[in-house]
Amino acid sequence: MWFVTYIERSIRALVRSVASRWLGQQSPTFKHLAVQARHRAETGSLPSPVQQFRERRLQLELLLWEVRAAAKALTIALDDETRSGLRAVALDGEFKKVGRADREFASALAEWQGYRHEVERAQAAYCRASNAYREFVQYLPPHLRTKAEERGARAMAISPA
Repeated sequence: MWFVTYIERSIRALVRSVASRWLGQQSPTFKHLAVQARHRAETGSLPSPVQQFRERRLQLELLLWEVRAAAKALTIALDDETRSGLRAVALDGEFKKVGRADREFASALAEWQGYRHEVERAQAAYCRASNAYREFVQYLPPHLRTKAEERGARAMAISPA
């Protein structure tokens, strides 16, 4: 029995934090669902089957939003790394012709390494968000799974900016 109570408290805390985190960033319908979820978490009322469906929908939308945000962050990081790398390569070729090294090249190389680390962080966040979404979709009923997988595939797309 203590385990059930622990799980209920954990779910309430999760819903409360997620609802307050994303409350101001979505459509009116999403805001309405977030307010309802937060209220239920605070009052401890047990959700009806319809409310459970809405909460699962809310969770799906939150995970999808995280995937989109992670994909956008990764795209931006990859573009920055590419620009910085091209600059470093151009400077390296320029200095090889002249036959000397320069501080500007060292600076460009350090900048590229910084962007490379940012890409690695963005890639890790993208993988976590994508895996969480895929895992959640596996537990959806089959008639909802196909549409959710399609939406996830669109959100996971990475294209140059």
